Amino acid sequence: MNLSLTFLLPFIILLLTANIVTRAYDQSLNDCKAVAAQFNNTCSHGDYDTPSASMDGMGYETVTCENKRRCIDKNSSTLLADGTTCTWKRKLCVTCSVGSNGVTKIRVQTNNLPNHCVNSITIKAKNFDYEVNFNSKQSYGEWVQTISMQNQLNNAVCPIRKNFDRASLGLVEHGDGESENVMGITINGVAFQFANQIREDPVYPITEANEQPLDICLGHNQLNSVSGMYHYHDISPCINPNFLDGKTMSECINNPVCNKSIVEWKILGYEDWKYKKVIGIAKDGHVLYGPFDDSGQLWQTDNVDICNGAWSENNDDYFYVGTQWHPYSAGCFGPYNFPQNNGLYAQCSTNGMDQYINNNSEGGGGETTLSSSTGGMNQKSSDDNSNIDDNSEGGVSETTLSSSNIDDNSEGGVSETTLSSPTNGMDQKSSDDNFEGRGSETTLPSLLWTITLLWVMPTIE
Repeated sequence: MNLSLTFLLPFIILLLTANIVTRAYDQSLNDCKAVAAQFNNTCSHGDYDTPSASMDGMGYETVTCENKRRCIDKNSSTLLADGTTCTWKRKLCVTCSVGSNGVTKIRVQTNNLPNHCVNSITIKAKNFDYEVNFNSKQSYGEWVQTISMQNQLNNAVCPIRKNFDRASLGLVEHGDGESENVMGITINGVAFQFANQIREDPVYPITEANEQPLDICLGHNQLNSVSGMYHYHDISPCINPNFLDGKTMSECINNPVCNKSIVEWKILGYEDWKYKKVIGIAKDGHVLYGPFDDSGQLWQTDNVDICNGAWSENNDDYFYVGTQWHPYSAGCFGPYNFPQNNGLYAQCSTNGMDQYINNNSEGGGGETTLSSSTGGMNQKSSDDNSNIDDNSEGGVSETTLSSSNIDDNSEGGVSETTLSSPTNGMDQKSSDDNFEGRGSETTLPSLLWTITLLWVMPTIE
């Protein structure tokens, strides 16, 4: 092998292993199925086209948490005979179809139980089941609303209940009414919410006596309200199933690294996913991506609108992205304009976009200490109107998954899972990386190998 080839070989390998994005998602059934394949489904979905007939009858994944003497809601979990091991059944089914009007729809069915341990003890299984037009076509410049005043901006981003045209999106709720306030569902089946009842960011709130502590997955339930709905208030690092390996479940304020900076903590969960990784689907049917773009860089303030909505390079595809600042993911349903260009920023967080404008996205919000009296989370929650204290418990070990009935080979699945029983949906194809060439993360290794070999062969002696 000559010297020039030796010198260029590292660069050739880099090209061959790079994740090359070839196109954005469109409104087709194929692309809908490509997104559905990113989810950790547990149902017998066929070719991502067969929804579960019911939540009760859906296939499941058993999540096991050790050293947890008090389980979550007794109707949703089982405390094993050793008195320290808690298990529950996680259920998720994401499928696609084409309606009589020719519009592709995506359907999400989840019991909202996570695939990891939790700190709270009163989380309950839910029946969230809705369908919505998949990735509705948007036109750049045709905004839902042009924001030009501070109160318009605050009213769009800060409330927990969003005003949007459900009928135009084809949004139909089949399950619990509480699903109406969900901003999106993650690939592990857990709900996203990015605001609370007093119109503030629950992660970095403005007022005191505000927010119940979050766990290290940046989630909690509705302050032990009757609903028991677990949800993430940020782009949870635990969406990555490997993140909790070697860590002990606790409140964020009891974990020194999480407590020092939630912003830095959550980004750690995406170190394995430094590309435009699908992490969920927004309630309006648009795709949710993680905090890194195609080039492996964190999204910047000039990339997004007020909802954290972004556009593909040709302005043909609209989607939501994870950011360091509030609202963290889909904070409203766009597209909107870019009022930050005129110095307007939502006023519902101490970790807002304005903290990242002049310092290359190394924002001051990332240095906020959670236990401080002016912005911490160790306060009463305002997720709902309950006044019951959280009876969560610490010291829970990391999750292990042992049951069958889980969709196979889904990226983001948990490595400890064992699979069996092909009659319960286990024999379905589910590959993030190669779903019949569909989707926006298609790689071209074979093409690169061909080009490289044609170029290299003549130089080999």
